[in-house]
Amino acid sequence: MQEFLTSESALILKGLLARYGVTYKELARRLERLGVSENEAPLRNKINRGTFSFSFFLHCMVALGVEDVRFQLRKDPGAVGAAGDAMPTLE
Repeated sequence: MQEFLTSESALILKGLLARYGVTYKELARRLERLGVSENEAPLRNKINRGTFSFSFFLHCMVALGVEDVRFQLRKDPGAVGAAGDAMPTLE
């Protein structure tokens, strides 16, 4: 489950960068204006690994000018819910 969610977080943030046409270099500049010091290469690695906090994700949303985020997680084929059923897709 951890690997699945890490992958999903990376895909979601990379998709938003693509949608808004913002490069890692530009994101680093925008984050710097918000007081978040990130160099381009480590920023790219952090996002590609999907190993970032929700707080960092929110900083990125502010830097991108995003006011509303909706996403749908794909179903993790290996996850089960409390009742033993496959976990529902979150929306």
